[in-house]
Amino acid sequence: MVRNLTIRLDDDVSKEMEKYTWVNWSAVCRNAITEHIASIKKMDRHDAAVKAHSTRGTYKNKKQTSQS
Repeated sequence: MVRNLTIRLDDDVSKEMEKYTWVNWSAVCRNAITEHIASIKKMDRHDAAVKAHSTRGTYKNKKQTSQS
């Protein structure tokens, strides 16, 4: 499925874009969105790993404390 996206740009940005008629601005936007999603997924994986690691550490500390 293909989705269309409408964005609003300031006049200054629009005028600058008009100077570079050979640039495929749709492709630029697609690439930026794709890269941003990849970055968010990477942060999500990192956050999940940190959470899993800290949860294991908390469990071990509780277990060690209860055995003392």
